[in-house]
Amino acid sequence: MERVILLLFISLFFLCQAQGRLGCCEQAVSANGVLNLQPEKPPQGWTKFTWRVRRDAGYHQRILTAEENKTVLFFNSTFLGRAVFQQETFSLQISPVSMADSGVYVAEFEDTSGSLHTWCFRVSVWEPVHSLHLETRVLDWEQGWCNLSLVCTVSGAGNVSYSWSCSGDPQGVLEHQPWLHLQVHGDSLPIICRCNVSNPVSWSADSTNITVASCQALASGVSLSYCRVKGLLCLLLLGSLVAAVAITHVLVWQRGPPSHRAPGSSGLCLCCDLKLLKGLKGQSLSFPALHPFFVDITRVSWRSQGTHITEAKPKQKRFTVDYVPRFCGRQFIHPINLSLKIRPLKLGDNGKYEVVMDTLSDPTKLKTFSYSLRVHGGLPMMPAGTSDTGGQSRSTVGPQGVTEPDAGDTGTQGTGGGQPRGSSGGPEACRVQDYCCVVKGYLMATVFGLLLMLVATVDIVTRDKGT
Repeated sequence: MERVILLLFISLFFLCQAQGRLGCCEQAVSANGVLNLQPEKPPQGWTKFTWRVRRDAGYHQRILTAEENKTVLFFNSTFLGRAVFQQETFSLQISPVSMADSGVYVAEFEDTSGSLHTWCFRVSVWEPVHSLHLETRVLDWEQGWCNLSLVCTVSGAGNVSYSWSCSGDPQGVLEHQPWLHLQVHGDSLPIICRCNVSNPVSWSADSTNITVASCQALASGVSLSYCRVKGLLCLLLLGSLVAAVAITHVLVWQRGPPSHRAPGSSGLCLCCDLKLLKGLKGQSLSFPALHPFFVDITRVSWRSQGTHITEAKPKQKRFTVDYVPRFCGRQFIHPINLSLKIRPLKLGDNGKYEVVMDTLSDPTKLKTFSYSLRVHGGLPMMPAGTSDTGGQSRSTVGPQGVTEPDAGDTGTQGTGGGQPRGSSGGPEACRVQDYCCVVKGYLMATVFGLLLMLVATVDIVTRDKGT
């Protein structure tokens, strides 16, 4: 072993001699190691010797100067305290070496005539190759073949080289990459693959044993894992869609009483956010009834364009109207079903109306319903004392703002008395509601389409990774 090391040192010395005449001698050293630079013997009659360096970072430094029969002078540089000079051999030793020490080191001899003789070394500092980990990744098992990848990972190494070797000549290309793709047939014998990682100063290797049984076991585990993930994802997406549809139905259903639905309709009402009511100028119009759909109402307040216009407290038999001058003498509250009637209608009554209710069963949560009133120019105002249908009124006035239902005022149950002939409060006459339904329909279709695209994408991506 000592003879081999001696031969390598002699070869390196003569190689540096040959390169010294043509260029610089290449020398690699491990980080935190020891760098030894040995120049050629000095010429006869030398008087001065200097070591200097041109770092890879781009700046120059003079390390030391030695003169015959004088003390060696070390300069104030980054090598101070780390550089040792052997005057007998003119060698330079640096310890410990850092990554920043890479560069070109030059030894200069000056003779009595003033001529310079130079010798240079190109030094590269490398991080040593640390622990190596070899991982086997089985992709799939298909038609009797096991498709797998071997991955070599090294911690803390910079620029390294990879080499692979496998027994049994499996199908695959042994490239100089950190990974290796192989195909192993079901009838193959066990295969041993070895990964070697090296740089100019160190190396590390690891190996793995590949058997058909282990490949099948790993492949089945991968398939089960991907199938399970895919199934759970599909169930999650389907559950999310069902939950979204159910929540949409429930929330919208809670925003409107059953009286908002068209006669004969059943099931959930998806378009109760804003009900459109139509009336004729000079006629009367009753908003949808609230009682008996909500039997425990304690307080009802009406607003027009955000302004408080009426209020009713049925438990206390208190009904207050005429908060706003423009509605003075034209507002009436039904004492039983708590429907608000406006008589006679004016064109200025157009706009948005809201009713807010307090109930005994849920006093902390207010119930709010919204309406849009549209008044059209129609028949002239009817004389006082006549009903909407032309007959005599049989209403009897109770407390202020309270009226009994007229004979012709059947709209207090939700159809809206005084609306134009042929129109109703049902969905067919509510274009705002239709628009609401269309928007919700497109929204649900978009969400459903995106979920389907996501499921299809997951299926395509995982198709080759599991069976």
